[in-house]
Order: sequence, then C-alpha cells, then structure tokens
Amino acid sequence: TLLDPSKPNSEENPYMINTAAQMHNFMLGNSNIDGETTDMNSSGKYFKVADGIKAFVINGGETVYNLKSAEEVKAYFEANPGSTHWSRTDRVFKGHFDGNGVEIYGIYSDGYTAGMFPYVGEGVTIKNVSVKNSYLVGSNAAGALIGTAKSNTVLTTSVSIENCESSCNYITSATNSSTGGLAGHLYTYTAADGGKSIQTTIKNCLVHSNLMVSTASDKTVGAISGSFNDGRNSYSNSVFLGCSPLVGGWNTDHPDKYSNCYSDVVLESVLAASYPSSGFVYTNTSKLSTINTNDAKGEAAKTAMPGLDWTTIWKAGAEGEYPSIELREAPIE
Repeated sequence: TLLDPSKPNSEENPYMINTAAQMHNFMLGNSNIDGETTDMNSSGKYFKVADGIKAFVINGGETVYNLKSAEEVKAYFEANPGSTHWSRTDRVFKGHFDGNGVEIYGIYSDGYTAGMFPYVGEGVTIKNVSVKNSYLVGSNAAGALIGTAKSNTVLTTSVSIENCESSCNYITSATNSSTGGLAGHLYTYTAADGGKSIQTTIKNCLVHSNLMVSTASDKTVGAISGSFNDGRNSYSNSVFLGCSPLVGGWNTDHPDKYSNCYSDVVLESVLAASYPSSGFVYTNTSKLSTINTNDAKGEAAKTAMPGLDWTTIWKAGAEGEYPSIELREAPIE
C-alpha cells in the first residue's frame, strides 16, 4: 500500500512494508507485498519499512532472534529448515528499498542464488537495513543482501548499498562458488552483451561475524563480495571484520577505490584456484586502514576508526563487542 494511495509512487510516497509477512513477500518478488505470485515489476519503484519497527523475524521466532553466532544459526536451520526463500530469474528486484533501520532475522534462502534479494537488476539501491542470523545457501552464489546482480536481460551497471549491516549469518555456495558478506556475485557483460561493467557503491556498511564457506574448487569468498567481473567499485566509511580477503576472485583488473574504510585483514592480491590468470590489482587503497581486531571492540573503536561518524551513524559496542550502525529502539514484529 502506498503511503498516500491518492498519489503516485515516489521516494516521498513509497510502498510501505508493515509486517514480517509483507517483508517476506516483498523479498520473494511477489507482485504486491500482500502475497500475489506474479512478478512485481519493481523497476524504478520505491519501497520502505514503516516507522517504529526494530526487527522482522522471517523464520524461527525468538529462538533465531536470540542466537549468538553464525555457527548457532547454521546448526539451528540444518535441524529446522525454514520457509524457503527461492531465487527466480523472473523475480529480479530493480527498485529502491529503504529498510528504515530495520533488522531482518531468519532469512532461509536455499536455491541457485541466495540472499535477501536473490537477483537484482539495473539501478538498485538498498539502504538502512541489517541482515542477521540468517541461512543463505546458493548452489551458484550467496550474499546477505544480494545473491547475484544479473539476469538474462538486465545489464546491471549500478548497485548502491548504504547504511547496511551483515552479521552472524551462515553464507555458503558451491557451483561457481561466489560467497560474500554483502553480495555473492556482481557480473559484468561481454562486448556482445553491451560491455557494461558493474559500478557498486558501498557506504557506511558493517560486515562481521559471518560464517562464510565455499565448497567448490573454484571458490571465491570475500567479506564484501564473492566475486566481481571487472567491476568499477567504491567503498567509503565502512568496516569489514573477520574475513579474508575483502573481495573474492574472477577478474584481472579490479580498480577499487577505498575511502575511510577499516578492516582487520591486510588487503592483498587474491588468486582463485581454478583461474590461474585471475588475481586482483587493487588501486587507491591508501584510505583503507588495517586495524587490530580487539581495537574494533568497545569504546576503543572510536579511537581506532576516527573517520567514522560516531555521532549520527555509528555506535560503539559494549566492552568486547563490535560497533553497530545506529538503530532506534522499537517493537519487534
């Protein structure tokens, strides 16, 4: 339902998401968030979670909400499979999603490509959302927010992820094996397909405490993304903890730009086992700072990562805990 049904959809008048059931239908790409089962034709449309909602729990209720580690998430969902979040190439999200600070728990995505949005297309923006305690298993690609930025007909030239968190998720993929903390696989296209490279912009994002596994010999795993094919990407004011490398494999020249980012792993070239000619050339990394893991916890984080906005966006964790992106207190749906 539009915020104001008498006016057309716009950023100021988005389709509103009010319940966990509506959120699940929206992620599945149904034609409306109340559960119809045809393509929603989301291109250029705006969607937003209603005010006053702290969290949606898609599967597992309070049990999943209270799990403390990705290992616990893996064990729970292997014993208690959830309502499957299938990937379908005819359900490509092509719009703009504003989570309005919501935390989403218990996504159970088990298909060809897995993620909050299994497939995304041209001009997608995703902001103000955290994906936590979720089980994301793709036979081809898996990521917390995006499984694959590609479809058979969509040339994805821009993806924007802002003010988002991925934590305590179990994320794994097998065939072609692209496993990432935020996204699984972001494609580019050959000249015959238009020759467009993906331009991914990531700003004010936090990735930590995920259990990410790839079972294929050509595995590519990264805290940000499992793989980019010749992407042109920029990252700013973001924190990536507990996963090496930051980005997986599958391309030859990777001119990423980092500005005011922090990681507890050293940025280095990566060679994918089945792609001996692959490996990354990273550029413009002078503003990617390597920090000690313990310095990212508690109040020490403010000293270790002074470039972050600790007033309005970032919040230091309790003693021994990682920081978070500021979220308001509100009821759990």
